[in-house]
Amino acid sequence: MNDEKKMKFIKDIKNVKELQETNNGIKKTGALLIFHSPFCGHCQRLEPELKKLDKELKKHKINKLIRKVSPEFIDKVDTQDVEIRGVPTIMVVNENGQKEKTFPDDKQRTSDNLLDFMKENDVVVKSQKGGRKTKKNRTTSKNKINKKSKKSFKNKRKSFKNKRKSFKNKRKSFKNKRKTLRSKRSSLNGSRRKLY
Repeated sequence: MNDEKKMKFIKDIKNVKELQETNNGIKKTGALLIFHSPFCGHCQRLEPELKKLDKELKKHKINKLIRKVSPEFIDKVDTQDVEIRGVPTIMVVNENGQKEKTFPDDKQRTSDNLLDFMKENDVVVKSQKGGRKTKKNRTTSKNKINKKSKKSFKNKRKSFKNKRKSFKNKRKSFKNKRKTLRSKRSSLNGSRRKLY
């Protein structure tokens, strides 16, 4: 019961009042109906996916009613010429209660696939939050980006200069070591010549 209360958009028909609301909603906009049974293993595996889908629906505009229909209410929902051969069955019905499309049996019932199915059948539409930014907002955000990029550029430039200095210092020390080695070698070669 607690799990059902958590789902905000996908509601289960539990009593006659909710059945009447569902039938009125079907007449107004049509609906996505999920026929299920609490004892069905496939339906039990579908439940966590429906919870994920319910969370995802917060980001969408819902055009049609979304209801879960248990076996006791299957015959009481206002649908015409709809045969339920097995559960879970997921279908979209129009305002007249006629079946428009059923979720394909060969597709996995994941939250992503269900959401795609809902988008294809105009059950949900991705909502446009925030709208377009005004010119003032766009320029201020650009300025913030420019300030950040300038700071990062300056920092990168300083680090590059420091690396360049350290490289030059290493190069000088290498040259000095090479000179000392050459002078030692030449002094050694000179002393050898004297020996012979």
